Amino acid sequence: FTGFTQKGLVEISEIVEDIRIGPFGTMLHKADYVSGGVPVINPQHIKKLSIIPSEKVTVSQEKYVELAPYQLKENDIIMGRRGEMGRAAAITKVEAGWICGTGSILFRLKPEYDATFYSQILSSPDAVHYLEDHATGTTMKNLNESIVKHIPVPKVTRQMQEEIVSKSEEKTSICDSIEQTIDASLQQAEALRQSILKQAFEGGL
Repeated sequence: FTGFTQKGLVEISEIVEDIRIGPFGTMLHKADYVSGGVPVINPQHIKKLSIIPSEKVTVSQEKYVELAPYQLKENDIIMGRRGEMGRAAAITKVEAGWICGTGSILFRLKPEYDATFYSQILSSPDAVHYLEDHATGTTMKNLNESIVKHIPVPKVTRQMQEEIVSKSEEKTSICDSIEQTIDASLQQAEALRQSILKQAFEGGL
């Protein structure tokens, strides 16, 4: 992986307590979804290292109890296991207790490993390349436990994990600020264009 030597890599199975595929279709059907219940997280809800739940893709309290083995805990990582590879996010206090969906897979890290850091690793170009090379299926790429447990990841100290995350978040904040400035400039340019066109049609130029 970029920035890490091959010597420093281990299989992800070495740093996790559990790897679990989301509930199979026999346990969770579309008919089980309700509005306003406990969110179920499928790949489409994982975007840019964050989780954006859908109010319509939730389950009742009764179903939630049935799906107890798939409840997410703080410092877990959830990752999409089909379709676009590399969609991953860390579970925070906000998402703790939500359900890992059928199309997702959860990694329960050992305490000394940080989910924010390793979710970034799983979303990196190197990890995506690995997943695409090893995924099964032709129409839609799929991952299973036997594939993902071998994902190579860097094994570094907790302090280094936190330092890298801090630097990454700082750079991301700068990029977001630049993006907002660009968006504002584009909106101003579009407003000016529309004003000029309006004047032209009204014969004001």
